[in-house]
Amino acid sequence: ALSIFGVEADKTVKQMCSEVQTACTALLDTIEGGQDWNTGMTQIAADKTYDAIIKTCREVGKSCIIQSCKSISGNFGLCENIQTSVNRKAIVNRTACWEEVLECVESAGIDSINAITDQQKLFIDEQNGAFYTKLYGTYDIADITNDELETDFDETKSCIIGENGNCIYDICASECGFDGKNQNYTSATSDKCQICRLAEKVWGNCEAHPAISLQNENSHNKIKIPESSEEETLLSWFAKNTNTEKLEDSCRDTSCGPGMISHWDPTTQSSVCVSRTDFTDDNEMCPLDAFWRIQIGNFNNCCKSTTSGEAGYRDSFGNCCLGNLTGRTINGVNWNTTTGYSNPNATPTMLPINTNEVTGTVPENKNGGLCLPESSKFVMAFPLTGTYYGNNDIGFLFCTGTTEGTDPTSTFPSGKTVTCNGNYIIVTKNTGKYILPNYTETLGNITQPTTNFYREAGGQNVCELEYKETAWQWLKGTTNDKESCENQTPVNWLVE
Repeated sequence: ALSIFGVEADKTVKQMCSEVQTACTALLDTIEGGQDWNTGMTQIAADKTYDAIIKTCREVGKSCIIQSCKSISGNFGLCENIQTSVNRKAIVNRTACWEEVLECVESAGIDSINAITDQQKLFIDEQNGAFYTKLYGTYDIADITNDELETDFDETKSCIIGENGNCIYDICASECGFDGKNQNYTSATSDKCQICRLAEKVWGNCEAHPAISLQNENSHNKIKIPESSEEETLLSWFAKNTNTEKLEDSCRDTSCGPGMISHWDPTTQSSVCVSRTDFTDDNEMCPLDAFWRIQIGNFNNCCKSTTSGEAGYRDSFGNCCLGNLTGRTINGVNWNTTTGYSNPNATPTMLPINTNEVTGTVPENKNGGLCLPESSKFVMAFPLTGTYYGNNDIGFLFCTGTTEGTDPTSTFPSGKTVTCNGNYIIVTKNTGKYILPNYTETLGNITQPTTNFYREAGGQNVCELEYKETAWQWLKGTTNDKESCENQTPVNWLVE
């Protein structure tokens, strides 16, 4: 009856045979054999019910999946394209057909499922009640990928990047009490867990949640293929019939594939998948054929104007200029000088182009020069001394406006008084800093040229180069008592 009528028959079998069991038990009791009968019949019933559940519920699932995927091209025509098929997405997300399989298993009744669980305990993993070892081989609790969905998950510990383990997404984690933080299960023997585990054995597993990000180039989310062909699951059967069993992303939904990331395209008003390599660490869209990047320690930022969206300039030091870039010749600037002078009419020399290798593309007309406003005027050059300016360097003094006055006096600079209707900025020749003269009194609203870099997306954790106490330091925070930002000194930075 079990093999013909399936799962529901088990309940009827017990009712039909109850009188026979009672009579035979009474008979065997007279020869002290009653326990043998009960044990033997329970074992046979469990074996037959387990076999019926697996076979019957597998067929229920297959019929449902074919119904969801069938097209004029075949039984799986609507589920073959990972990127575009919403029908496939419904299968791997379990919004289609999973409930039918779960209801099929539940119809056996909890008594039968409890008996099956006890009878199959040699093949069930004690820590979580799953059949994972039987299906997929040896694994560690750290291979369970459910905790990778948590916002504070450490990506460096991800199972789906590279070959880090036997990755398994537990679809019964909730029913079985999975605790990602403590890496254990608290309800592995509950009735709900046992029902779900039996249905999961029929259904199968992904390596990770179908919607998990695969933006790392060597990431993967495959449908799990059982080690033995005799242990076929619905998902492994589905993968083989859609010719996707060998693909690295066979178990993702219609989100972006490995090495890709979703990006909103304002032109088409839709999300598109673009290469993860097109984004910098501060999450700026930065294709290398149109923009260039500055490498700062372990971080890279996109040199792109935040207002126009155009590629920024690259100054003579290799810094990114987000404002203007003066030409490669500036009236009065003799870049080859080794001594100070104050002749704004001196014949200019060519400012250098930084020859260090660059990541990306620097527009030809945006390479070389200084990050100064167009209105900047050269005032003088002078040797630098002290910790603020730096020793053994030459400072080029500019005024970001008009200059007035040439009265000879005994004061700086060089016997002349020059008034700047704007801000003074000193550019250091050797160290490539943009700094203000170190005034000892408050002289109106004079702002420091901002030199910074971003350590993560959204403009968060910005590091700014500031003079604190006795040295230039990279600092972060908005309070007066800012924290140290990075130990390493960036080679280049953003200048705003």
